[in-house]
Amino acid sequence: MPPDVAIELVNLRSTGESPPRQPFRPADVDAALQPEPRARRSVYFQENRGFVDTPIYHREQLSPGFEARGPLLIEESSTTVVVGPSATVRMSFNTNLVIAIEEMSA
Repeated sequence: MPPDVAIELVNLRSTGESPPRQPFRPADVDAALQPEPRARRSVYFQENRGFVDTPIYHREQLSPGFEARGPLLIEESSTTVVVGPSATVRMSFNTNLVIAIEEMSA
């Protein structure tokens, strides 16, 4: 490259990485705060081969640490989460619903 010639950058890519200043630790949750169901409804579950009196929770009333055994329903404005009789649901610290389904014997 000749001297006194301007350099033109056509593409430039830069990446960086930095460790966090402190490790992430989720806030402690109070599992004792279990809201009451807002209603109950008779719902058919194949596992039980019949209708079950099922509690209904409103998602906005749940908080991290909520945990319950199915069957139950969790309603929100755009969907209903069905937790069957062989499942457990818990709300994680970041408000995701995590459902664990037990394996059924044949």
